[in-house]
Amino acid sequence: MALGALGEEKAAAYADQISRLLADTATVGTNIEALPCMCKPNCAAAAALGRLGKAGKDLAGSVAKISIFLDIDLRCACMEALGNMGEKIEVLLENLGDFDKRVRVCCLDAFVVISKNGVTIGKTSITRMSQCLADPEPAVREHAALALSAISGVPIADFAGAINVVLDDISSEVVVAALKLIASLGKQAALFAVSVSSKLEHPSENVRAAACTALGEMQENGAQYAEQVARKFLDPSCKVRRAASAALGDFGVQGTKWGLTAPDGGDAIPYIVLLRDKFSEVRAAGCEGLQKLSASGEVLPEDVHQAVQACKDDEFARVRAAADKALKG
Repeated sequence: MALGALGEEKAAAYADQISRLLADTATVGTNIEALPCMCKPNCAAAAALGRLGKAGKDLAGSVAKISIFLDIDLRCACMEALGNMGEKIEVLLENLGDFDKRVRVCCLDAFVVISKNGVTIGKTSITRMSQCLADPEPAVREHAALALSAISGVPIADFAGAINVVLDDISSEVVVAALKLIASLGKQAALFAVSVSSKLEHPSENVRAAACTALGEMQENGAQYAEQVARKFLDPSCKVRRAASAALGDFGVQGTKWGLTAPDGGDAIPYIVLLRDKFSEVRAAGCEGLQKLSASGEVLPEDVHQAVQACKDDEFARVRAAADKALKG
């Protein structure tokens, strides 16, 4: 592992020596299966090779060969290494069907790394990953959604049904991941607008916040839900209030205006509530949400203007800076 941490150039000279440890399962006086993953020589060797750049890629075949061993830690280390190498996609696809959920999760995470490294993920791989949205294990469904959200060019119409199913998942972590996938689609996400808007009332604050973000990413296509999002300014969770403010700003001027009007049956103007919030990040988000409105030439209502003015004297610099920009337009 230490050699792998040296960096590509310095460690490359030791690639062959590291690769010999792939077959090493002997640890004196110790039950190898009971060791932590990176204390196992073959696991550490696979991880190190994954960090060696081209020198490591040349040994991807050796890593793939030992990925069939029964040791789950070793299989996971191999999947991670192949992801870092961007090699042997077929091995990753095959292991998406592994009997252990940890290996399946590692395969999905490997595809995220591959995508971030600029390697194009083909439709066959995307289709196989999308099938993991129906996996019996919540962790696998969650990581499948997160993996798909990291890949550009996903033919979303082909998987709309599967995404709608995970939006109603029993696990809130899976629902959040599905909402992140939808948010990654930008304006295309309008296909799921109705389903996403229903999550604004979900019992989990993480789901409500993710729903606000997903609607905001739809921009004008999500603006029809601006009134519902503005009501989230009164949510008990500061995370949701912050996400709602950002979403309303993403809707544009017409969407932002919903935050300047008290909801039916109430007397609290949403933006004033935000600007007086006890959490500085929420106050800053409120000021930032008003910046686009001011920049468009719209005049803030007097009571909202006064609330922004008060934020110029806030104890936190981010709030003061955001308030100043909101007033200058």
